[in-house]
Parts: sequence; C-alpha cells; structure tokens
Amino acid sequence: NEVEADHPFAALMDNVTKARCVNGCTPPPKSVERIDLFSLSHQVITQFIADSVKREEIDEVAELAEAIYTKTMGNIFFVMQALEELVRKNILFYDVMCFEWRWVVSKIELANYMSDDVVET
Repeated sequence: NEVEADHPFAALMDNVTKARCVNGCTPPPKSVERIDLFSLSHQVITQFIADSVKREEIDEVAELAEAIYTKTMGNIFFVMQALEELVRKNILFYDVMCFEWRWVVSKIELANYMSDDVVET
C-alpha cells in the first residue's frame, strides 16, 4: 500500500464502501474494489515521459527520465506528479518559440528541484 490506514484516502475509501452499502450489507458490494498497482519499469517510464513531452527518441529524455524514475520508483501517479511539479517550478516548460517542451538543467539539478515526497506536492 502507498497510504497508511490513518491516511485521508483510506478513510475516503471506507466512507465510499459504507455509502454503497446503505442497508448494512455484508460483504461490501463488488462495485467498490481495491486493486494492487505495481511499479512500471524504467523503460516504460522513459517512454511515457518521451510521449508526454512529444519526443520521438527516448535518448532525448534520458536524463529527465532517470531523475524522475529515481524519485518515483516507477509509480505512474508519482511520475505524473513529478512532471507537474517540474512544470509548476518552470523547470520543464513549453518553448513557444521552438514549439517544443524543454528543460535546461542536469540530472543532478533535476533531482534537487523535485520534492522527496511527491505525494505531498
């Protein structure tokens, strides 16, 4: 699990389950189902980032992907949050003069610009 039992999301899921079972049914209805999501590989995350910034060659995003993968360990939700954080901080930006996404810092600098806990950003 990515969240602890006392996390607000866990409480939300419990409330959703209870709300779907208004007459106190047991077990809870099948429409509320928990699924386990596993981390994606470095290659898949690199391809996702290349697609996100509209790059044909994955080599072009290698440093960006490495920095993001290191922080997120392949969790796609955290990858998306990391990308959003870099955009908010103007580290990853769309260059309207060249009509492409750009980033101008090294892998080490990228790692410093991302929070250690991308869930909290």
